[in-house]
Amino acid sequence: MNKTESIPFPADAEALAAAIAEKKDIVSVLEMISDHLKAHADDADRDERAECILEALNSAASAPLRAAAEQNAADRPRYLILEGSDVDLLWVADQLRFDVTLSRDCAFNALSISCSDLSLDLRRVEACEHAHARPILEGLEAHCAYLSRVIGSGLHVLSFPTVTLDGADYELRCVKQNGGVFCMLQVPAGEQADEAKADFLVYFSACFSLFKALEASKRPLADVADLIRRSFVPGARILDHELLADYFYRGVLLGFCDGLPYADFTEAIDCKEEWRGAWRSFVADLIRGLQR
Repeated sequence: MNKTESIPFPADAEALAAAIAEKKDIVSVLEMISDHLKAHADDADRDERAECILEALNSAASAPLRAAAEQNAADRPRYLILEGSDVDLLWVADQLRFDVTLSRDCAFNALSISCSDLSLDLRRVEACEHAHARPILEGLEAHCAYLSRVIGSGLHVLSFPTVTLDGADYELRCVKQNGGVFCMLQVPAGEQADEAKADFLVYFSACFSLFKALEASKRPLADVADLIRRSFVPGARILDHELLADYFYRGVLLGFCDGLPYADFTEAIDCKEEWRGAWRSFVADLIRGLQR
């Protein structure tokens, strides 16, 4: 395909985002981008063109997040559960952005290679079962005001795409914002992405959000050292900082989950019943102490 035969491709980022969003099938989107890049491989402005495509792709992919943020500003729920073609677009956009950011090559070449590889390697699968996600988040809110206090003015996004790559695992990222935390968990389907794992990851992402909301210097390891020893290593006089931190994270996860739905995995955490309630109270107090 030469330039005169290439598919029309809007140069304006907003129009480009609309064109990408109209193609609900993610493979069609990748093919459209690949064809366009091939047709303009010799252009002097090819890197600028590649940056424009990435900007448009990210704009189209993040549209549901922007809409949810606007609802959040109007005191709507502070979480968003995504599925379907919009999620696939979001997942692929993140993959492309990551590949281009890491590459030492120019933006055009990096995007061309990444699009081509994804087109060949992308697998379609059934989305991971996530019927429990909403009750878990709502349970966390009722238990310890997680959404109100930790997420605050941010957003907790759970994404369940129907495309993946061999060997892909969950992706979790959190960004601290003024008055809150933006947290996104993406769970690609596959042999390991079953319902039980999805339940665990929703709780885990909530813990990760709390750790992001707390400044590292204010994580109260010393204050809770006695509870850690009594809960996990009774009789131990001294624990080094690394072990304290490990048990602290374990205890906070336990405190988040205690008494909440779909938290059967906590039975694998070796902690006497008498101390589980103490961790539940500790987490609630920790969240109440956040400055908002």
